[in-house]
Amino acid sequence: MLSIHAKVAKRVNELVGTLKYSEKLSHIRDGLSNVDKRVFFNSGSMGQLSIAAKRAIVHELDIVNDEKYFGKVFLRNHEATIETKEVISRLINSAPEEIVLTNSTTNGIYDVIYSFDWKRGDEVITTFKEHFAVNIPVMLLKEKFGVDISYTEIDLLGQTDIENKITSRTRLIILSHVSYSTGEILPVEEIIRIVHKHSIPVLLDGAQAVGVIPIDVKALDVDYYAFPGQKWLNGPQGIGVLYVNQSIIDNYHPNVNEEENPYPYKGIKLPTQVHRFQSASPSLYAISGFGASVKWLLDEVNTDYAYDRIQELGKLVRNRLAEIEGITVVTPLKAAGLTSFYADFIDTESLNEYLIGKGLLARTIGPFGYVRIAVSYFHTEQEIDKFIDIINEIRTKGRNQVSCELKKQYISKYANETKYLELVTINEEEYPVIRSIGSFGVDGYTVYLSTGKTTQKVSQITANEKVSILFQQEAQEISKYVNISLRGIATVLTDTEERDKAIEVISSHSPGFEDRVKSSGIENFAIIKVTPVEIKILDFSQNANGQGLDIINEF
Repeated sequence: MLSIHAKVAKRVNELVGTLKYSEKLSHIRDGLSNVDKRVFFNSGSMGQLSIAAKRAIVHELDIVNDEKYFGKVFLRNHEATIETKEVISRLINSAPEEIVLTNSTTNGIYDVIYSFDWKRGDEVITTFKEHFAVNIPVMLLKEKFGVDISYTEIDLLGQTDIENKITSRTRLIILSHVSYSTGEILPVEEIIRIVHKHSIPVLLDGAQAVGVIPIDVKALDVDYYAFPGQKWLNGPQGIGVLYVNQSIIDNYHPNVNEEENPYPYKGIKLPTQVHRFQSASPSLYAISGFGASVKWLLDEVNTDYAYDRIQELGKLVRNRLAEIEGITVVTPLKAAGLTSFYADFIDTESLNEYLIGKGLLARTIGPFGYVRIAVSYFHTEQEIDKFIDIINEIRTKGRNQVSCELKKQYISKYANETKYLELVTINEEEYPVIRSIGSFGVDGYTVYLSTGKTTQKVSQITANEKVSILFQQEAQEISKYVNISLRGIATVLTDTEERDKAIEVISSHSPGFEDRVKSSGIENFAIIKVTPVEIKILDFSQNANGQGLDIINEF
C-alpha cells in the first residue's frame, strides 16, 4: 500500500506530465494555420498547412526575387529536391535515391501503371475499397489495353482471398494501405508476402496512411508506394511522393516506345537512380514547403507522439459515437485516423451541412453514404466533445427541424447576396408587360425587356411597392429542390449612372446580355433593383404524393 508521501509524489508526477502534455499540444497547434478558428476534421482531404511550410514558401519567393540568385533558380530547385528527398527518406525509411517527387498521389500511381508494357489479357488485382485515384487508372488500362481487372475480397478481420485470385496473367497488385472510405488498415504485409511468392510487384496507395501510422517501406518490402503532401503531412498542394524499391528500378521504364521517343537519337542510357522518371518537376515552393513541413513533423512534433495521439483520439471519437442511439460506426477496430459513420435520424448530406454550419469541417463519402471525420495529432478532447454535442443536438432536433434550419441558413445567405434572383411573377394587371421577351436576374437586378409603351407602365413601380417573387432554386448542398417565396422592395432604376452600373454588373455575369437586348429589336427596357425583405420557405419534399406546398418556416 502506498504511503501518503508516495501518493502525493505520484499525483504530482501525473500533474507535471499533464502540464507538459498540454504545453506540447499548445506548441503543436501554434505551428499550424487556423486551428483555433474552426474545428478541422478533414485532414484526410486537405490538412492544415504548417507554419513551417508557409515560411519555407515565402523564403523561396524571396530567393527567386533576389538579384544575387539571378539565373540560379533551377539550381535552387535541384537543391530543394535533394533536401526534401532526404527528409522523406527519414519518414518512411527509404534511401533518398528511391524517392521521386510527383504532383500528387494519383500522379505517382499513373507513373507506375503506365511504366508497364501491357498486353491484352494481362491482369491487375485490386480491391473494392479503392479511391478513384486507383479505380480510374485501372479502368483506363482495361479500356486502352484490354487488361482484365480482378478484385480480392478483404473482410473486417483482415482475411483476404488474394492467393486464389492470382493467375499466370497477373502483372500488378494495387491497393490502399488505409481505406479512404472507412480508415480501415488493410492487411498489406500479408498481401505483399503472398504476392511476392509469385514474383508479382505491389503498388500501395498511402494517401491515408503516411503521417497517420508508422511507415517502413523496407519492413513492408513493398515495390511501389505513393502518397501526397497536403493531407496528414500538412504540406502544400501540388506535391506528392512515389517510392520505388531500389531492387526493381531497372524494371521501371518510362512509357515511351521507340516511335514516340522524344529524343532524336537511339541508345539512351538512363541513370540508375529513380529520378530518371521525374516526369514533371513540382513547383519549387511546393517542394520546399513540403520538406519543411515533414521536417517539422519529425523534429518538433515527433512522429511517435503523432501516431499515438491519432490512435488515442480515433478510438475516443469512435467510442463516443457508438454510445449515441441511431448512429452506426462503420470504421472497424483496426483503423488509422479516419472514422466513418451514418445516422438513422438524418440524411448524410444534411448532417454534414449542419456540422459545417456549426464551424466543424468534415466530409461525406458519397458512394457509401457516410460522414467521415479525420482526427489528427493536433486535435483536442474539447473539440471531440463539441462534435459529439452537435451530433446529439441533431438527434434531439430531428430530421425536419434540422432540414428547415439548413434551408433557412442557405436561403438567407442566398437572398442576402441577392445573386441570380429571377423574377417570375409580377402583378401584370397593375403593371402589364405586353411583350416581355424574358428577364435576367443578377446581383439583385432584374431586367424586363419590353416595348417603350410597356416600360412606362413598369416604371410606375415605386421604391415602396412590394412585389411577390417566386423562384425555384435547386439547392445542391442539401440535395433537395426548395421552393422559396420572396417578397422584396422593387425599384425601377431611372438614374442613368446607376442604370449603366447595373448593366455592367449584369453583363459581367451574363456574357452577351447587351447583344441579346439589341437582337431583340426592343429599344427600351426596364431595370428593376430588388431588395429582399421577407422570405418564405415552401417545401413539398415531405409531401408523400408530391402535391401542394407545406409552409414549414417563415422569417
